Amino acid sequence: MSVLVIVPALSIPLLSSQATTDLAWGPFGFNLSHAVGVVLFLGFLALRARAVHPLVLWLGSISYALYLAHASVIEVVRRVEAPAAVAFPVVILASLLVAWVLHRVVEIPSIRLGRRLSGPRTGESARASVRP
Repeated sequence: MSVLVIVPALSIPLLSSQATTDLAWGPFGFNLSHAVGVVLFLGFLALRARAVHPLVLWLGSISYALYLAHASVIEVVRRVEAPAAVAFPVVILASLLVAWVLHRVVEIPSIRLGRRLSGPRTGESARASVRP
């Protein structure tokens, strides 16, 4: 059986046992997010040899900061209690903005500092290095 079937199937009892009245995702939401992730992965895998749009490259560069920031942004917007039609675009835009700031102010300087502290690279690893 494929991992595409096993992971969502195993998540149902796990998430059902953790269900509370304020849990918005539940088994359906978790399985849906898993399926969307798999479809996106397979789609990008199929397109990996093609030229990539600069917006996609930018999203890739801020992706870790976005991962770290999005939950905090969601919580702040949730406390405002705005209608979903307003809250959703605000969360998206605010998450992207916070992630971009984190990337520029924290992530890039930290990577540069780490490279300086680790010393000069030689040979194959120096040629493979990518600068942010």
